[in-house]
Amino acid sequence: MSMIMAVVGPDGYCIVSFKAFLSKDFEITDLGKLKHMLGVLVMRDHPNHHIYLSQTSYIQRTIARLGMEDASPVFNPYYG
Repeated sequence: MSMIMAVVGPDGYCIVSFKAFLSKDFEITDLGKLKHMLGVLVMRDHPNHHIYLSQTSYIQRTIARLGMEDASPVFNPYYG
C-alpha cells in the first residue's frame, strides 16, 4: 500500500533527519517540493517565510462539475 506524506520543518536538517528516521522502517521516495496536495495549490515565499494555500482550481472544477459556470456571485458579509 502506498501513502503520501507532506513533511515540513523549521530547517532542512530537521527534514533530512526525519526522512532518514522513516527510511529505517519504511521504503520512502522523495517527490521533491510540494506543489499540490488534495486539490490545494501550495506556494512558498521563502524570503518572508510564508506559505500560501489556494483552492481556486478545486473550486473551479467543482463549479464546472455542478454546471454552475453561469451562476452569479453573491456578496457574503462575513467573507467579503
